[in-house]
Amino acid sequence: MRTFIICVLSAPLSILIFLTSSCLVAGDPGPCPTNIGYLPMNINLLEGSWYMQSRYIPHHPIDYRCHKTDIIRGTITKHTIKKFQINKDDGSPKVTQQKILFLDDGRFFTKYEGAHAASASSASTASSSRGLNIDFDNLVYKIISLDCEKLIIYSCQDLPNDKHAKLLWVYTRKSRPSDEVIKKYKEAVNANGFKANLLKPISHKNCRDYREF
Repeated sequence: MRTFIICVLSAPLSILIFLTSSCLVAGDPGPCPTNIGYLPMNINLLEGSWYMQSRYIPHHPIDYRCHKTDIIRGTITKHTIKKFQINKDDGSPKVTQQKILFLDDGRFFTKYEGAHAASASSASTASSSRGLNIDFDNLVYKIISLDCEKLIIYSCQDLPNDKHAKLLWVYTRKSRPSDEVIKKYKEAVNANGFKANLLKPISHKNCRDYREF
């Protein structure tokens, strides 16, 4: 599956305006905000290939490059996500596969299946040991921006000691988006109450042909 979708302006999106004064700051006191607006699932816009351009996960270093995600259409509430990335240290490829499970209100979570589950769980534990103790296996995600060029996903998790971690991921349809697309997604991040300058970029240099994985 490597089919790109054609953007249809009449796609049925029930857009909710996202109004919040919160900013991406690791370990903010208090619980995760409950007033975060988000978009319901639209597989017509989500299906296809996405390239992660930047992310914000507090205190978690980026140990990979060339991150590509394929979203594959399934049943109405259950689709597949296949992720490809390359280890920054030794250049080894990594491929994982998950099911995207959408909740009735449009939020979603992901679950690894089969052989991917054990390796993903150990990787999550190792990542947590280097940063905040985020339970990546039980994150619930919200889509706060989605169109033909960009996808922005948000999540937040309450942590011990009355703190929480806000997380943000930015994807584009092209691995090397135009300056205009970059400007648009940074504007979308800032307009939604976050700080684009806190995002950590993902390198897409010296990437392999993903069909070799």
